[in-house]
Amino acid sequence: MRVLLALCLLVTLVEFARAQGDDCQLVEDRRQADNGRIVQACTRLIEQGGGNKEAMAQAYHARGNAKHALKRYDEAIADYGLALALRPGAATLYYDRANSLKEKGDAVAAIADFDQALALNPNLGLAYFGRAEALANRGERDRAIRDYEKVIALPATTRREQRALQVSLQKLTQLGVMSLGKRIALVIGNGKYQDQAALPNPSNDAQAMASKLRQLGFQDVAEHYDLDLRAMSDAIKGFGDRAAEADWALIYYAGHGIEVAGVNYLLPIDVKLARETHVQDEAISLDRVLSKVGGARKLRLVILDACRNNPFSLRMVRSGGAMRSAAGGLADVEPSGGVLVIYSAKHGARR
Repeated sequence: MRVLLALCLLVTLVEFARAQGDDCQLVEDRRQADNGRIVQACTRLIEQGGGNKEAMAQAYHARGNAKHALKRYDEAIADYGLALALRPGAATLYYDRANSLKEKGDAVAAIADFDQALALNPNLGLAYFGRAEALANRGERDRAIRDYEKVIALPATTRREQRALQVSLQKLTQLGVMSLGKRIALVIGNGKYQDQAALPNPSNDAQAMASKLRQLGFQDVAEHYDLDLRAMSDAIKGFGDRAAEADWALIYYAGHGIEVAGVNYLLPIDVKLARETHVQDEAISLDRVLSKVGGARKLRLVILDACRNNPFSLRMVRSGGAMRSAAGGLADVEPSGGVLVIYSAKHGARR
């Protein structure tokens, strides 16, 4: 009986320890996290020891992030250093330590860590943004401008990256690189598909984007919701005419998007897609959308917040009769003419 009770107690303690350890993790939105709890959970794991190097490095990293969120910057910097001793090639660790150094006011050390992060990962847009902020604070205008420009040239797939993009555009305007000029935007939210289940998010996302664009100084923001093929085609056509006289032109699309035979398409709400060959007749190619922002003089931007699962794939057939499932994600885009394309997820991924 005592052995059974001891075993039950041991199981309870193991489960408790595992539950406590689960709180020691890296989180995307640190402002919404219970950072005090994360610090406590990570401290317990670190004090227990015995984990492999990767697990211990993550514990120090997570605790450093939580301490940064609590504005305990010196402690965060120390934790990042301990994590880097275990994972010296981790670009994100250099980036996070650089942010703590920047908040502490040590711009020189912060820039050095941002440099190291970018040497390890040249496509880490947030590191360019952080370094730009540190350089701007030091009065190094030209270097800051180059980093802000790098931010808007890289994909922005997370909310933090999209926020960095928005601030970079504002900073470039304030620095006189991008004068306000004439800014126009086309916002489309397609959710009420006639032949498929409705999507709940596009309308809300499009409304939020339209509001944000107006806050950023876009004078002409055309909002359209639940467009059929003809209405969507007319909206894009009219926007292209106005873009030719604008300094900035931006198109934001939320709704279904698919790739067929290497070509990306945005789907109006009346799309049927009984056959693969119908896609050119029933959908709007991304190439056509890209061409409509191409006439703007300074900034040409397309943001795709597309739901990339293809609800038509099970019934879509080739003209020869064989079933064909179109790709679930949009294909990679290599736009020309200085057009920037921002995805809500990585190329080929589902939303």
